[in-house]
Amino acid sequence: TLLIIDNVSILLCLGFSHRDINMFVQKLRNHTKSLEGLFVCCASSDAFSTEHANYLSRISDLGLSVDDLSTGKSRDVSGHLTVNQRKEDGNQNVTGYHFRIEDRSVKIFPPGTSSAVL
Repeated sequence: TLLIIDNVSILLCLGFSHRDINMFVQKLRNHTKSLEGLFVCCASSDAFSTEHANYLSRISDLGLSVDDLSTGKSRDVSGHLTVNQRKEDGNQNVTGYHFRIEDRSVKIFPPGTSSAVL
């Protein structure tokens, strides 16, 4: 079973509170886990509060965060991707990557290995 919610933050525009959305996400997550399925929840950080984003991070097994470069625009690097994976023992493994958006694809590479550096 695979359940994907593309933009859970749209529920805020429909009048649901952060608490309602948290409960909804938690129930969907628990239900898909009971079916041995996978639950994917996407949210826009622009619409969500830091508190709600932290809640989603705490309950997730895998988190992806896409950000602009902190150093500004670059011709060779479009942004920074952070992958946060929770291990079975509860610890987290955080890995950072750079990415470049091209015509019909996205290239992902470790920081410092873009074509401009090499």
